[in-house]
Amino acid sequence: MESPMNHLRPVLSSAIAACALILSGCSGKADGLTDAELSKLLHTDGQPDYRVDASAVDCLRAWSGDASLQQGLPAAYQGDHKDECRRTVQGWLDDPARNPQQLLFTDLAKPKPTRRAMDLLAALPPAPNAPAAAVAPPPPPAPIEAAPANTFQPVGDTVEQQFNSAADEVDYLCQQARQIIERSGVSNADLNRRVNDCVKNAGELRAQMSAETANQSGWGQSAATKAAQMHVRDAQTLLSDVQRAADAKR
Repeated sequence: MESPMNHLRPVLSSAIAACALILSGCSGKADGLTDAELSKLLHTDGQPDYRVDASAVDCLRAWSGDASLQQGLPAAYQGDHKDECRRTVQGWLDDPARNPQQLLFTDLAKPKPTRRAMDLLAALPPAPNAPAAAVAPPPPPAPIEAAPANTFQPVGDTVEQQFNSAADEVDYLCQQARQIIERSGVSNADLNRRVNDCVKNAGELRAQMSAETANQSGWGQSAATKAAQMHVRDAQTLLSDVQRAADAKR
């Protein structure tokens, strides 16, 4: 008599095969890549295929979803640059010569291939005269410059002369700021307002700080010098702010 197990064997074989297929499907598409294939997908243009791009690896780390792989990532990869670097790497993968496997960014940005990419990067010898990374993060914002050092010294023997020399300096700095705005085409309502106020202040300084007014209010030479320097410093700061705005517009 034929054993019932003989009838079950085909069923069991099919079930085992199905389970194997399911389990294999759980593996990432990039898990089977060789080191050479993975390096080629992530190498910097113009460099040998084996030279994995450091910023591309950082991009995979940012998208890996693995907190242990994300430790020590530059802050740029937590902001807008995270999306930008993904678009760049996916653009590489769109090249069939580089990516005959037709893998997507999401296939690579998984913990296992990301960790392998990190190991490949760590094993690279230093490259002499290597070009900048192709997916380099944006440069950090320039530090805010301190207010310009005030070296202005009022000219004149009397308080009136000192204030007039300060007014001349303020007026000159204000006009410089206005010319930079006009030449560069900077459109900034706050800077325009400050320039107008600056010019106005220079005129008021001449009118208000006459010798008679200064004497009546008890201005001494030291106090006059400090007050004049304060007005000049404000104008210097304005000119510096206008120049930065013009540079940023280029």
